[in-house]
Amino acid sequence: MLLQFPATANPEVDLKITYDALIVGSGAAGGMAAHVLTSHGLKVLLLEAGKAQDTSKLLHSMQWPYDHPRRGVMPPDHHALTLNEYTIRQSPYAQNLPFKSVQSYVQGWNGSDYSKTLVVNEKEHPYTGTRYAWVRSRVVGGKTNIWGRLALRLSDYDFKAKNRDGYGENWPISYADIAPYYDKVDLYLGISGTKKTFPICRIACSNVPSN
Repeated sequence: MLLQFPATANPEVDLKITYDALIVGSGAAGGMAAHVLTSHGLKVLLLEAGKAQDTSKLLHSMQWPYDHPRRGVMPPDHHALTLNEYTIRQSPYAQNLPFKSVQSYVQGWNGSDYSKTLVVNEKEHPYTGTRYAWVRSRVVGGKTNIWGRLALRLSDYDFKAKNRDGYGENWPISYADIAPYYDKVDLYLGISGTKKTFPICRIACSNVPSN
């Protein structure tokens, strides 16, 4: 199920209003938080660094590769960072690269020309933190615009990884804590799947609605 929202002209923010909540970012977390709070009658101010883009016109999931001049690949002056570049280069990763636009590794996947405006240009928005292959999307909806129709649940295989391999720290929550919320979101978005027997999925997939 793909949710499409009509493009509307957003009025100027009235800073004289006292809002009940301020949310920064309109991605999966911010968007859902805004939905839940406003559905309960709260006044919410949602801030987003990017603009709204009509993905129904940008993404051509049903188009044949041969209908695109480069079979969906970005233009030659666009570059997707590779794993080796994240490993060898120092941040900011796009520094001194001879390309007009440098984007994260996800733009190295199929159909990258369609999503090139949904992911930040590392030359315009350089990342200077610790070494990290960060996928950033400054657009209304955030990375939900490029989620690839996948909505996998995390399980205690993820939340309690230290118990298994001894590295890092466990999350302060368990799968049981968020399972009820997973159930609500799955039904709301129309997510469905099949029960698997993989160790990583044995618990987390048990409540996923079947096709």
